[in-house]
Amino acid sequence: MDTGSMNEWWSFWDKNKISYLNWALSNKGEGSAALNPNTVATDVGNPSHWSASGKFVQAHLKNMNNGVSCSGNKPNNAAPSPSNNNNNKNNGAPSKNNGGATTPKKNGTKTDPNKNNSKGGGKISISLTADQTWPGGANYKIIVKNTGNAPVCSVTFQVAPVAKQSINVWNANNLSGGKYSISNVKINAGGTYNNVGMGVSGSSSAPKISLVSSGNC
Repeated sequence: MDTGSMNEWWSFWDKNKISYLNWALSNKGEGSAALNPNTVATDVGNPSHWSASGKFVQAHLKNMNNGVSCSGNKPNNAAPSPSNNNNNKNNGAPSKNNGGATTPKKNGTKTDPNKNNSKGGGKISISLTADQTWPGGANYKIIVKNTGNAPVCSVTFQVAPVAKQSINVWNANNLSGGKYSISNVKINAGGTYNNVGMGVSGSSSAPKISLVSSGNC
């Protein structure tokens, strides 16, 4: 594992505000794999099952100041979120435990859209779309749409697991009671923001999502 080259790339990407991800979240016997061989899905969150590459990447991500809390607490000095990019993905959800690629299901079923009128003309709907699913888990995109006539700069939503799911939400501030907030963004009237997502394990069923509040700019 060439840590020197990785640090150079990370510095270049961060300096130029380029999004990136750790693509090889797998348990195959490869130097870039984040998990040790034969790791099962239930042990993905256990550091003792992380490879040297996985621990190296985890340490880098944990020390980033990007507005996402790795401890579960609301972060301080949150950095602005990246601009809307439909190709933005994240590896925060558990990988399949056989090391193989998951089967993406594009244009999945949307669930539980919620609408709310905020003072000044912003009107928000929020829904989930399945991005990838596999037995016992899934990745979902959180789709936030502004159907009003004024920009919206903050959104708070709540996620409720179904069955005995574990949920990992990325690119949002973790508040409490299953609530999360999106800040430092600007969703123009008629615009859509989909840089927030979640991974679920224990069941591939869609969690319940609801809008708590939204704030105009």
